[in-house]
Amino acid sequence: MQEKRWKAALKDLPLGRQYYFDQANSTNDIAAELLEAGNPAFSLVLADEQLEGRGRNARRWITLPGAALAFSVILRPGDGDFTPERMGLLSGLGGVAVCRALQKNYALPVDLKWPNDVLINGKKVAGILAEAHWIGDQLRGVILGIGINVFPESIPPRAKLNFPSTSVVAEYGNEVSRPILLANVLTELVDWYPRLNSSDFLHVWEENLAFKDERVSLRIGEGDYVEGRVLGLNRNGSLRLGIAPGKEQSFQIGEIHLQPIDIPQK
Repeated sequence: MQEKRWKAALKDLPLGRQYYFDQANSTNDIAAELLEAGNPAFSLVLADEQLEGRGRNARRWITLPGAALAFSVILRPGDGDFTPERMGLLSGLGGVAVCRALQKNYALPVDLKWPNDVLINGKKVAGILAEAHWIGDQLRGVILGIGINVFPESIPPRAKLNFPSTSVVAEYGNEVSRPILLANVLTELVDWYPRLNSSDFLHVWEENLAFKDERVSLRIGEGDYVEGRVLGLNRNGSLRLGIAPGKEQSFQIGEIHLQPIDIPQK
C-alpha cells in the first residue's frame, strides 16, 4: 500500500491517527483495540486486503488487494447522542456518508437499503457495520466499519451473494481513485456526525431510502418473517413498516434482514 498517496488525499480532513495495512483480518477488530488503547475520535484503520471482514448477522466481507475500500473509523461519545435507543442512527451515518459521496462526486443513483446497505441501481455496492463498545452502562466508543466495492473484481462470486451486487467503477463507467473516494466519504462522515440527531440528517437518510412505499419482507431472527410497505423512518433510525391498512409497526436494527418482495429469499 502506497501510504503517501492515501495521506495526501486525506491531508485536509480533521482525522485522528491513521493506520494503514497491506493486509488485515478485520479493520473493525484492529480499530477496537485502538479504541481501548485511547486513540482519539476519527482515527482511521484502512486495509488494502481484508481476510476476515464481517457484516451484520456474521456475514463475511472479503476484500481483495487493490479492488475495494475496507476501513473503520473510531467514534467517541460527546458530539452525538449515543443512547442505546439511538444507536441505529450510526449505521445510517455510514450509509448517508457513502450515499452523498457517490451522488455528489460521481452523479450515481444511490439508495440506502435499511439498515446498513448502499445500493446503486438496486444492487449492493457498500455495507456498514457499527459496533458499540461499552464499559458497564457507559459507552466507550463506536467502531464504524465501511466496505465499498470499487472495482468489478471486488464483487463476490454469484454463489456467495445474498443480494445482487455491483461496483462503483461498473456503475460510473470510468476510472475511480480509491484514495479520493475515501476522502469523499470521510468528508461526508465528518460533516454529518455532529448533525446525527438533526432533522436534516433524518431527512437525507429518508429521502434516499430504498423501496420507499414498496412491499418488503423482513426476516427477524432465525426464521420469522414480516411483510409490509416501507413508510419511512423514526427519529431513532428504526424502520416504519405498514403491515395492514391503517396499522404500522417499527423495527429496530438488530437481527433483521430486509428484502423486496420480488427478490427470492435466501
